[in-house]
Amino acid sequence: MNKFINLVINEHIKIYSKKSIWVLFGVIFVIGILNAVIVNSVTKNDAQDQWQQNAEIQISSIKSDQSIDQLPDNLKDTINEQVAISQYRLDNNIPPQRSDSMWGFVQGSAAIIGLITMFVIVISASSVASEFSKGTIKLLLIRPHNRSKILLSKYLVSFIFALEMLLFLLVAYLIIGVIFFGADGSSLPYLSFQNGGIIESSMFTHILTVYSFACVELLVMVSFAFMLSCLTRNSALAIGLSIFLMFVGVTLVQFLVAFDYEWAKYIVFANMDLSVYFEGSPMIESMTLTFSIVVVAIYLLAFNVLSWLSFTKRDVLS
Repeated sequence: MNKFINLVINEHIKIYSKKSIWVLFGVIFVIGILNAVIVNSVTKNDAQDQWQQNAEIQISSIKSDQSIDQLPDNLKDTINEQVAISQYRLDNNIPPQRSDSMWGFVQGSAAIIGLITMFVIVISASSVASEFSKGTIKLLLIRPHNRSKILLSKYLVSFIFALEMLLFLLVAYLIIGVIFFGADGSSLPYLSFQNGGIIESSMFTHILTVYSFACVELLVMVSFAFMLSCLTRNSALAIGLSIFLMFVGVTLVQFLVAFDYEWAKYIVFANMDLSVYFEGSPMIESMTLTFSIVVVAIYLLAFNVLSWLSFTKRDVLS
């Protein structure tokens, strides 16, 4: 067990020994500062008392729009939930979180998670393939570790690195948010529509929930990139294909759903975002939380089995 832990530690050190990794962290921090500057400059002249008028206009506009009745049931449900939340705000005098507040700014960090996913794909796809391309795989295999443990250590470290980048993103945006916007608005609750009613929760709880759901997509993409790295032993191909599917996967599923292809729900990209079962609605009405968890689990199992078979059974010289 101690030998395996040392193997994991060595793989972890190997990642952070690259200067490019520290550049990635620097890029995330710089993006956060630039976002804060942009948000501060765009919203500094906004009137803070317009939210009630805007909410009333939104509610009135939606209720008078008869075209909404022609939309699919899941979209109508989402719109009606937004109306209910807006009405709840008016009834209880709860303004929405401003983008130029600390929590509003931190909430916007969720948009950067996609960038982190790309970074993690590059690391995961290079983890195994680079060992073969550089010839260092032979040095790994002559050590007192079997191939399964070597593969598992690389896989675990790839996901650990993903979690570390998520944590860095959250902490960085919290620090930048406090510096630029202070702690005003921290007492405002986050409103969501669940089980037929409005639920109030703290913004911190909401942010943690968003990041937790992001871990599911990260795990899937890490596993997929890792599998391609093992199968192709080509970093460029594994990185390119993984990033391509990351961008077009959900769009492809939406295209299939638009043409009423029920089988689209079995594609992993239709099931990675579990947050839709708590806020919003799934792409296909027949989908449930349990269904999506099972589908994602099956894909993860398939990705890891293919990775293991390729890494442990194929000749190193091939």
